[in-house]
Amino acid sequence: MIADPHRLYEGHPGECIAMEKVWEELRAATRTRAPVLIRGESGTGKELIARTLGRATGAGPWVVVNCCAISESLIESELFGHAKGSFSGADRDREGLFETANGGCIFLDEIGDIPPSTQARLLRVLQEGEIRRVGESRVRKVDVRVIAATNRNLEEAMAQGSFREDLFYRLNVHQVLLPALRQRREDVPGLVKFLIKKHTRAGYPLRPVTPDAMSTLQAYPWPGNVRELESVIVRVLAFGGHMALKSDDLRAHLKPLPSGLEITQPFLDMTYVGLRMAQDDLERQYIQEHLRAHRGSVVKAAAAMGIGRTALHNRFKALGIDAKKLRVEIRSD
Repeated sequence: MIADPHRLYEGHPGECIAMEKVWEELRAATRTRAPVLIRGESGTGKELIARTLGRATGAGPWVVVNCCAISESLIESELFGHAKGSFSGADRDREGLFETANGGCIFLDEIGDIPPSTQARLLRVLQEGEIRRVGESRVRKVDVRVIAATNRNLEEAMAQGSFREDLFYRLNVHQVLLPALRQRREDVPGLVKFLIKKHTRAGYPLRPVTPDAMSTLQAYPWPGNVRELESVIVRVLAFGGHMALKSDDLRAHLKPLPSGLEITQPFLDMTYVGLRMAQDDLERQYIQEHLRAHRGSVVKAAAAMGIGRTALHNRFKALGIDAKKLRVEIRSD
């Protein structure tokens, strides 16, 4: 079990409301061996969360697979193994990573990039708990907990036909949504202290952080999330000796912002709140105009916008559009 969720992944604190939802779902996930789907932007710590969940699940092998790093021609052999002579270069029998992980966990990172042909075989593992090596008829039973992660929009991928809906629902028994760092700014001071401690133990000089530097770190939008924050911390430790870390020391290591904008709280709010709201308003208006142009027909509106009907219904939910009410209004005009 996860006894202290606020210090879940090796000391990284997470005490904001957004992270509380993560801890709740993880606590529930430790009570079963059901699949877990971890979603979030690149750099938010999906693998760290997966590893912690794997440790909490119990003893057994821990196998990591980066699905986008394996070519489509080899991924089935890597995951499920192959028989000798099943293809050119297969000079011996080989067990796959699911067999290696038997009795433990397999972490499928970037699951959204797995090819459709492999998705069908993965679905069978989840449904039946069995695999078949490439070029072999024998079925082998495996007991493996699957933890998957992605930064892709799987709803869009399903609407486009590149990701199977049945596989999504099998993986999505427990869904962990990791917030971006800009959505949990109150956690930045704790993360900074942890990262400084972590890297000073590795031999970097200790640098205290001044209040103005911490304000800069909290106000910066961190497009690369925790991974980018750690990279910046390592660089400022490497080049500053033991002098206190000031705001000016950080600016050379942060990505440049648009001309005329400074790293301030108003900048953060404008970029990630005001802009997001403006984008949502524009998209809402765009969808409503297409529905009006096609007399409330979701099928025709989706076709005109170049998206699938399921994807359009998902946007209705996300944007708070009452399609039935709007259809009645349109047809009464």
